[in-house]
Amino acid sequence: DLALLISIAVDKMPDQRRRIFRMSRYEGLSNREIAEKLHVSINTVKTHYADGLRSLRLSIGPIIKMITLLVMIRSL
Repeated sequence: DLALLISIAVDKMPDQRRRIFRMSRYEGLSNREIAEKLHVSINTVKTHYADGLRSLRLSIGPIIKMITLLVMIRSL
């Protein structure tokens, strides 16, 4: 299940990155709200969030490509 793969990948992120990613994606907080709650700069929030997206792409991107390929092959 893709949701499980995403959850596992998020759980493997470093603490601060994971916390910021979850607050943004799952709680719907803005960068400013996250920065205020964690007492960090907005740029720190942006950097950690971007790093989180990058790590997700690296960890589950190849799996998604493989699934897409399998679906395409099955539809032939």
